[in-house]
Amino acid sequence: MIDDNIETGEHFINPDVDHWERISHMRGNDGNEIKNPEVIYNGMGAEDISQGDVGDCWFLSAMSVVAYNRPDLIEKLLHEDSRKFREDGLYILRFYKMGYQRLIIVDDRFPVNRDRESVF
Repeated sequence: MIDDNIETGEHFINPDVDHWERISHMRGNDGNEIKNPEVIYNGMGAEDISQGDVGDCWFLSAMSVVAYNRPDLIEKLLHEDSRKFREDGLYILRFYKMGYQRLIIVDDRFPVNRDRESVF
């Protein structure tokens, strides 16, 4: 995984990343394959957000505050078709910039090690 360093233009290569894998092909913390992945499980809240090594703490902090105070707004970020596991692995998120809605398509691939465990 290569992370562009905006300030210096240098790259950081994470040696733990072997490849990117779909969530349905990953292994969980217990070492077992993830069966029946869910997008939303038992609702959403600030305690569901976990900081990894991606370097997006500013974004996650803001999402955590909104999730704590208005979890309904976090759920609205997910397009109606993206609130359940999708076989194609593509999800539509709603973001707003300057009052205008922008639909962003993301996939469910995550950086993993050789054992197909998340590295972030």
